[in-house]
Amino acid sequence: MSARARPILATLAAPALCAALAGCAWKEYRPQPLDLPAADAAALSRALDDEPTRTLLQAAGVDLHDWPALTWTRETLLVPLLARHPDMQAARSRVTAAWARVPAVQQPINPDLSLRTENHSQRGDNGSPWSIGAGLQFTFNTRPLLSAQGGVATAEAGEAEVAAGEVAWRLYRQLGEALLALQAAEEGQRLAQDAVALAEARAESAGIRQRYGAASALEVQLAQEALLAARRESASLGAAAATARAQVAQVLALPVEALERQRLAPWPVLAPRAEGEGAGPDAGAARSIALRNRLDLARELALYEVAEANVRLEVARQYPQIRLGPGLVWDQGDNIWQLGLALPLALLQRNLAAINAAEARREAQASLVLARQTAVAGDVESARQRVAALVAPLLAAQREAVAAESRVDLVRRQFDAGAADAATLIAARAVLLQAQRQVHDSTVLWRQAQWALEAALQSPLRSADSAPGGLVH
Repeated sequence: MSARARPILATLAAPALCAALAGCAWKEYRPQPLDLPAADAAALSRALDDEPTRTLLQAAGVDLHDWPALTWTRETLLVPLLARHPDMQAARSRVTAAWARVPAVQQPINPDLSLRTENHSQRGDNGSPWSIGAGLQFTFNTRPLLSAQGGVATAEAGEAEVAAGEVAWRLYRQLGEALLALQAAEEGQRLAQDAVALAEARAESAGIRQRYGAASALEVQLAQEALLAARRESASLGAAAATARAQVAQVLALPVEALERQRLAPWPVLAPRAEGEGAGPDAGAARSIALRNRLDLARELALYEVAEANVRLEVARQYPQIRLGPGLVWDQGDNIWQLGLALPLALLQRNLAAINAAEARREAQASLVLARQTAVAGDVESARQRVAALVAPLLAAQREAVAAESRVDLVRRQFDAGAADAATLIAARAVLLQAQRQVHDSTVLWRQAQWALEAALQSPLRSADSAPGGLVH
């Protein structure tokens, strides 16, 4: 390269290199391999009575007077659930990644530096066969496009946040369903144990009466078979309770052993006192609450914002990005200035196909929003009607249980006075047990229906990593 060519290259290359290197340091690639055994070991070591959990609860404003002998409610269980569950951690990571993309797509476009060297078969007047050139290419009209790209990234980040809220409510609903199943199984097991005690009393009574000739061998055999059936049912319900407790641990992402030493509070649902109570807010208020709170509808709206931002992006792309390229060439002793202008030939198409496609996607998403809104309203009203429909059976079962209990008290007083025998008392107790089981079955359905209504309304949840009053959505 001649001495005259070097200043030309330095004049054009120096500004571009300074712009590329100033203010930013080179980053080194650092691999981050997954350690699955360590993650599995950490999952097996999770607990509810350790110091990290206590710190989480304290930050959430939970009363820790009885710590570590805390009675866990579904609200207090929500704190470690949202803080530690892998699904929530994955959702938060997606939100972080989505927001990190916003500044990335809005970075200004750097100019391009081009260098060329030619060797001619014939020498020039100065005796050199070389031509050396350098040029810069600047892109203009990028601000509207970058702004539109930032709008798309921002809308996608908003959708990721709503999706994280959906994950939180899905986990909370699963927790509620698991706790309901556990309480129903434990209550059923206690009733089954009462049935075993009653069957034992009936079998013993039948054996005594057989010895005195007051009962046949068939009656004794039937009583023994009923006792065996009651014991099988009790064992089956005990297994169901153990399975339900394991399900609660699974929802909380805890080992079963970590939950076995914890005390769970009863389900906080009040029984109705009169028919027509317990359906929650009226139809209009329930609809308004659900349309305001439901995260599935909010996510469809967020996806509509993404579609809207994509339309803006495609409209911005219809305006060309003009590229201006000044250059300087040293051609066999002659200094040549160049000025290039580049304009996309797609200017005649005005990006109409992409705009039409983006508008079609926006229209499709608008239809999904309206469909989801209709589905939410129907879901809430169906849940309300189910709660209201279950009031009458529950109250009827409760009245029957009260009457059966009064009958048992009466027969017991007669038995103590010698006016009734053991078989009559056992029969009265059997009627009471049957009524109690009916109350239990109706109460289980009632709790499930009320929980379904609460889940359909989706009141905002307290976040696990914020001060009291922080909301998930």
